[in-house]
Amino acid sequence: MAEGPRFAGYCPVKVDPKGRLVIPVKFRPQLGGKVIFQAANVNCLYIYPAATWEAAYAALAQRAEESEMDMQRLEQFMRFSESDNDVDGGGRVLVPQNLREDMGLTGDLILAGSNNKLELWQKNDFKAYTGQLRGHLAPAVSKP
Repeated sequence: MAEGPRFAGYCPVKVDPKGRLVIPVKFRPQLGGKVIFQAANVNCLYIYPAATWEAAYAALAQRAEESEMDMQRLEQFMRFSESDNDVDGGGRVLVPQNLREDMGLTGDLILAGSNNKLELWQKNDFKAYTGQLRGHLAPAVSKP
């Protein structure tokens, strides 16, 4: 497994009227000064540290190739929805308006650590998704 930042936990966040997200202090050291936004195939926006993006992209492409996905369509989806921005000294980063709109990210949001990236979720979508995860995993984790 590749070395790099590991994110865990989650925090409630909001995007301000200028479209900026304040990254919680607990995530800032691993994130660095530049991030890559990537639309996800679930109702969230992935946020990768720029320093690790190309390795993460290569790993995603490799998994897609192994599963015989249409590589041209995957490449288009990933590159069409990719955007980068700098994190300022106050830990703020501009979340691209088109991605906020595409992913329905308004109001109360959740920023969740997910191994090598952060995920920005609409609060209700996050609660629904994690509820599904708990239901799915309950039989496995309840065994002695």
